[in-house]
Amino acid sequence: MPSPSGRPAAAGTGTYSERRTLLRSPVVEETTAGARRLGEAYWQEVAAYSRGLVRPRRVVDGVDLVLLRVLPLLRFGRAEATAGAGLVRCRYPIRGGILASGPGGFLVLSQHSRETVELSLAVHDYRARLAVEGRLGARRRLFERLQVPLHERVSRRFLERAAAQGSL
Repeated sequence: MPSPSGRPAAAGTGTYSERRTLLRSPVVEETTAGARRLGEAYWQEVAAYSRGLVRPRRVVDGVDLVLLRVLPLLRFGRAEATAGAGLVRCRYPIRGGILASGPGGFLVLSQHSRETVELSLAVHDYRARLAVEGRLGARRRLFERLQVPLHERVSRRFLERAAAQGSL
């Protein structure tokens, strides 16, 4: 069962979150193609969870998550796929979008295979536009009550589906 092991950081410090789950066996092969498959499976889960309202759009320099096919919520750079020594990782640099206060941070999907197999999804150093404290704190409340729970639900569903299917 997926478990949270991180929470959003305080405003201005960047957001960090991580969810992970133990698996019976690896869900992707230990290759860069397997690493890219982790990323593709995550984008598919985002679209499925949002019932198509938010979709990945492949662009020359990466992937944009767009609302209603037009509004770029988040923009990601090209997938950085690595594999070896029991680790398969797909890392996307965050380039911007209306939910980001600017470029910086990463979305990281990884599979660690040692004595146990663990699948994880993490966001490192993301600076959310909504997390910035405003005069009335309304943006921060939107971030905490809307953006964070949605991200956590998609992450949990991605991990649960991978664990149940046994492959991606």
